[in-house]
Amino acid sequence: MAHSILRGLLSEIGNRKEFSTIVDEARDESCKEQAPICIRTVNSQILEAEEVFLGLYETSDITGKRLFAATEDVLCRFNLSFQDLRGQCYDGGNNVSGTVKGVQAIITEKQPKAQYYHCANRSQILAQDCVKNIPLLRDCMQWVKEIGNIVKGEKKNEDGFNHLWSEMDSKIVEYELIFPTLPSSKKTPKKLQQSICAAPDYQFASPEELYRKLNFEALDSITGEIRRRFEQARYKNMLSLKRRLQLSQ
Repeated sequence: MAHSILRGLLSEIGNRKEFSTIVDEARDESCKEQAPICIRTVNSQILEAEEVFLGLYETSDITGKRLFAATEDVLCRFNLSFQDLRGQCYDGGNNVSGTVKGVQAIITEKQPKAQYYHCANRSQILAQDCVKNIPLLRDCMQWVKEIGNIVKGEKKNEDGFNHLWSEMDSKIVEYELIFPTLPSSKKTPKKLQQSICAAPDYQFASPEELYRKLNFEALDSITGEIRRRFEQARYKNMLSLKRRLQLSQ
């Protein structure tokens, strides 16, 4: 039903010919990158702008080239021609509004009549400026941002390891190398098996599982050292001094 309604609306847009696109970036709960895509056009009967939400489309990354490919694919699916595109709207990110590798630069090269417009919603920027003057809210927003970065980083690290492992597999086949194997495990001596200090035996199902664990242990160690460095009293004092100087200006 949703597709039939959407195609009915898009048939009207096709009859109006000219249209604009609105593209943004978002993440779902599993931190997968998605591109919300909308179509904006003018109803000639009542002379009012109308927007049609086409959907959320998963992308492997949010580079300008990838977002352009997603936009081009969606327009092709709904039989909307680039020749009728007259506008494109994004936020201020370099991946979308950049003049070299941004989506707007790629689309402008293909369709010079598609003018770029920065999104008019400034409420988020205004809220951030107001929060800076309230220490409690400022620190709360900072911690929320840090938590978001941790969750996002976990997903990127997982994807990074999967890509590395698949690339390693292809190189092993290409160069006829030996696949990694699990090291031989030593069982806990019987006299220590009943000891509370004896660590439980853990058998890895595959070499990939073993090296995945080693990879994340190394990442945790590195990020832990960096975090401890920025938690030192000297750094906190310098950060407090910086804030005081900013407030005094």
